[in-house]
Amino acid sequence: MDFEYSPRCQALQEKLLAFMDAHIYPNEKAFKEEIDRNGREKNNRWLATSLMEELKPKAREQGLWNFHQWP
Repeated sequence: MDFEYSPRCQALQEKLLAFMDAHIYPNEKAFKEEIDRNGREKNNRWLATSLMEELKPKAREQGLWNFHQWP
């Protein structure tokens, strides 16, 4: 059996890793701070964060949002 990833999957993996390096990992601390602030000030840690709302369109533009909707 061939257990190698397809070229399409490999390309997606490269894009995803680059996105993580550029946008997700550098913002982990800010994301946690925003969640903590929502908990203190709004008594709701589960509110959508502004940081996530900023990153969603960037992920969509690169085809990295809602993988379950792939053709």
